Amino acid sequence: TVDEGQAVHAVLLRAGADRLIDLGTLGGSDSDARAINARGRVAGRATLADGSGHGFVTGRRMTLRDLALNGTVQAINADGALAGGLDRPGETVGFISGIDGTDLVTLPSLGGTITVAIAMNRHRVAVGLSTDANGRAHAFITDPGGGGLRDLGLPGVDAVVRVAVGTVVGAVVDVGVLLALGAPEIKELRRRIGR
Repeated sequence: TVDEGQAVHAVLLRAGADRLIDLGTLGGSDSDARAINARGRVAGRATLADGSGHGFVTGRRMTLRDLALNGTVQAINADGALAGGLDRPGETVGFISGIDGTDLVTLPSLGGTITVAIAMNRHRVAVGLSTDANGRAHAFITDPGGGGLRDLGLPGVDAVVRVAVGTVVGAVVDVGVLLALGAPEIKELRRRIGR
């Protein structure tokens, strides 16, 4: 994402290229790229002319396609399935969908008002964060396709966990401190999620 004075635009730099590709907007002033898959499709959020924000995914020729989702796409897997958060009055609701936003499934929460899927694998197992009734954020993992939501017992302001081949590996971000998970932490996560 590049700041163009007042406006912020999502950009793409292809391997071996020497210039950025401005992905544009959906008619508004801003766009924000959040994810890219192995096929080079980009997903995120962009503003419309009225200032509202919709999730997007790039189509042919890297043009933005409005998914008509009032929210942000945070993840796109290799097949083009999406995950993220929908903006609703007083809450953010996590979601997983099929290719290009089809077959959208909303995720339950851990009792709070914010749930966001941050990453997803090819089996549509998503991880992300959800707040509890006291507003504390916890990392979660879903069953394939978004069924069920299990608390991983990892508190944090932002919990970021990557899913790879059905196991959780990655990092936890808490108050701006990045902690790379080593073998003991990964073993404990696997124990917690039963894998």
